[in-house]
This record gives sequence, C-alpha cells and structure tokens, in this order.
Amino acid sequence: MTPRPLLRPRLHPSPVRPSFRPSRLPDRRFQKLSVTTGPRPDRLPGSMTVCIAAKSDGLGVIVTVSDMMLADDVGAMDVADIKTAELLWSDSRGSRSRWFCLYSGKPAIFDDLSNHIKEALAAAPDREWSSSELMREVENAYDAVINRRIEREVLAQQYRMDFDQLAALESSGGGDLVDQIGLKIGEAHGRITTEMLYQDPTELLVCGFGFDEGLRPQIFSSDGIGRCTPYTSFGFRAIGAGGRAAEAWLLANQESLKSERLSEIVYRLCEAKFVGENSPFVGKAVWVRVWFEDGTILPFSISAPPSDEPIQVMRRAWQSRIDQQPSADALAQIERYLRIYADFTGSQIYLSRKEREELRAAGKLRD
Repeated sequence: MTPRPLLRPRLHPSPVRPSFRPSRLPDRRFQKLSVTTGPRPDRLPGSMTVCIAAKSDGLGVIVTVSDMMLADDVGAMDVADIKTAELLWSDSRGSRSRWFCLYSGKPAIFDDLSNHIKEALAAAPDREWSSSELMREVENAYDAVINRRIEREVLAQQYRMDFDQLAALESSGGGDLVDQIGLKIGEAHGRITTEMLYQDPTELLVCGFGFDEGLRPQIFSSDGIGRCTPYTSFGFRAIGAGGRAAEAWLLANQESLKSERLSEIVYRLCEAKFVGENSPFVGKAVWVRVWFEDGTILPFSISAPPSDEPIQVMRRAWQSRIDQQPSADALAQIERYLRIYADFTGSQIYLSRKEREELRAAGKLRD
C-alpha cells in the first residue's frame, strides 16, 4: 500500500497563555556544588560505522570504503554487513545511469529506505536519473518510513484504522474526531522526526553516474530524515561515527584524490578509514569497492588485525606514519619564538620538564 501524505490538522486559535514572571533566583555564588556525571545513555548510538566515498573525474570512477561492523546494545560483529545497496545498477534496462548507496544507522530502516527507492526507480526503467531527481526519491522514501510509523503507532494502535480509512472519515465529516486524530498525528510526527534526526539517525551516502553532466560521478548524502546535500563538487563524503575524522584526513590529503593512479586514491580512503577507527563504534575490518561507469565493480577486503594477508601492508604503512617525532628544526624555531617574547616581557619561562626542574632547584621558580 502506498503511504498517503500526512493530513494537516485543522487550525484552531491557540489558547491565551497566562503571563508568567519567574521568581528571583537565590544567590548561590558561594554555595558548594556537588560534582555529578550525566546519566548513562540507555542505548548505544545508532551510527556505529564509517562509510566513505570519493570520486575521480579523471578516471571516471567512485571509490567506497567502509567497515563491516554490525552492533546493537548487547554485542557486535566486526564482519557482518557490507552496508551497501545497488539502487540502479543492472544492465538489463534502457537507462545508462547507475546508482548505489551506503548507510550508517539501523539496518531495518536502511532496508525500508532502499526498497522504497528501488521501487521508484524500477517504475521508470528507461529513465535517465540525475542526482537531483534521485534526491527527491530519497526524500520520498524517508517520508514513507515516517508515515508508516505514524500509521502503525497512532492510527492502528489507537484508532484501529489506516490513512485510507482516515481520509474516508474526513470526507464523510468526521468532525471533532478528525481534529483529535490530526493533533495526534502532528505530535507523533514531531516525536518521530526528532528521534530519527538526533537520537537514532539512519543516514544514506548515495553515489552513482547520473545525467547531471553526462555520466560523471555524483555523490550526495542525506541526514536522518531525508534532507539531502550534494557533495559532487567537494569530491568526497564520509558518514557514521568515524565520518568527521575520516573527512578531516581526506581534506588534508585532498590533492591525492586527484591522482591519475587508482591505487593512490584507494590508499588515501583506507587511511581515512583507519583514522575513523579511533571511534570505538567503528570496526577494524575494511571493505573496499571501486565502481566504474560501465557497471564493473572491483571489491576487496582487509581483515581486522592481527592478520598476515599481504594487503595488510596498507595498515602497516599507515601505522608507521602516525605518532612520528616532529622535526627538530621546527621545534627549535618554536622555542626560539617563545623565548623572544619571554625576553621582551621579562618573564621567567621553561620550555621542557628538565628546564622546569632546574629552575625549581635554583629557586627561580615560584610554586
């Protein structure tokens, strides 16, 4: 059954709220406050993953890298989910545009979203889908998921009806009951969208070869309620718990994404995934896919350490680069500039623990 759009509740004048003037707060400036921590969340965050995508216009490819963790409040499996759905990829159709997506969040919601999108695209098999058109289908998919929850949690459970029956009731003059249901729908919509956006988001990372400008690679992402943002001009995007760390790494190495060697682009995205592993909600296994305009997909995986497979050379190369000692010349110049300012102000400073102890032993450092 196709979900119907939300019915707008009839508007009524808002009741006049009585004026309220808060009482003056007591002076607590000198009261000792107890130090407490916030309550432990009753569940783990939903976006336990990292999914990364980058495009190369020169090579005409899209590279995606993700972990494979599937977790809930009880446990986690590091190799359980490839986090990918092919939305429009088969050659047995008239269209040449190709689209796929990755996700962070709840697998069940991802399945619902991807199925809604697939059904919409399958209804027009010969259509050449652009990114802007696909964005609308992503938005419609989120609306369908939200409407289905409202229908199940409000209409079915409280009134034993669905949207079709509610529409029939409204057309027959449902009166106050329709108004009451409309208010309940509005409250449920606000609660559900808040949950999906902030508390337990399921986000999509959509990539493909659309007819925006020929068949150039395209990237966009959606937030937890389907609001889409294009990232084609940016060149890459990462979502999930490790997404921001991964994007920061790619931003610092963005010239490498313009390389004419595919292996260099893949390596930089794997580095970004390794950075994202600093989040405890990102798995250690790596799933890599290279997507070509003609429908070819080249996949490989990197097992979670410890492993003796040859491809682990990528992780070892990354680990050899992190926590490197800074240049001695750079440190000397920093200390030189700090001393110049200290001498100018007449301050007694120390730039290392050794100097600090020497000044303390000489009685030149005040405790």
